[in-house]
Amino acid sequence: PLGSRGLGDVYKRQLLGITVAKKTKSLRIQNRKLFVTLHSSVVRNELSLIKESLIPKLNEAAGMDVIDDVVLR
Repeated sequence: PLGSRGLGDVYKRQLLGITVAKKTKSLRIQNRKLFVTLHSSVVRNELSLIKESLIPKLNEAAGMDVIDDVVLR
């Protein structure tokens, strides 16, 4: 299974691409929530539209259910 660092790499590189990776300031997992701090309000808005579809993809990449919610800041 992936740790939080590995899940962050999947989030940035595989699921969302290099553009979003560049706009992402930090990632952390706490209490089954992935907290994403972004540099761009435009990217934050776009991610808010697809965040529900991100959760199963992140959990699939981790090989287990580790994320219940994504919090965008």
